Amino acid sequence: MEQKDFSVEDKIIHQIRGLSHMAFHGGGRKMGQMRIIKILYKKGDMSQKELQELLEIQPGSLSEILNKIEGDGLIRRQKNEQDKRQIDLELTELGRKTVEESKQKKADKQEELFKNLSLEEREQLSSLLDKLMDGWKLKCNGEDLGSHGHGAGCGKGHKGFEHRGGGHHKCKKHHKHHGEEHHPQDLE
Repeated sequence: MEQKDFSVEDKIIHQIRGLSHMAFHGGGRKMGQMRIIKILYKKGDMSQKELQELLEIQPGSLSEILNKIEGDGLIRRQKNEQDKRQIDLELTELGRKTVEESKQKKADKQEELFKNLSLEEREQLSSLLDKLMDGWKLKCNGEDLGSHGHGAGCGKGHKGFEHRGGGHHKCKKHHKHHGEEHHPQDLE
């Protein structure tokens, strides 16, 4: 079998993709569902309309996700006392517990993922990745490439952005639309 020669850049892209997958997957609950219960945990009760505007997703898509997490007992939906047309969302005690457990799992997972690196090496890696992303942002007209874990890419297509490899959009708008945006503050 013939061995292919891979450039160091190919190796880095492969490593970034693998690390991204390990960092963002395997938590059990879908990212969009966790994001919603974390938002309710941080911001408190809010209307379904407020949440829909915050997430920038279609009402039907949000209702579908809310049905799942309500069915799991993580949130409660009820009509607003003053405006019966409005639905209010409230995190249940189980929802709060789920977020708190998620925070602990995240801390444990991060410790496990980075245990082979000293603090100095972690800071150096972070600095190098910042430098790399700054260069990619320049190529992509300033788009924040750190908002999701699907690699670097820019162009035009869905809402002004292009599909690149694997059917992934390379824009945060798409990931907001599908409730998948990965912001470090959302994952705490």
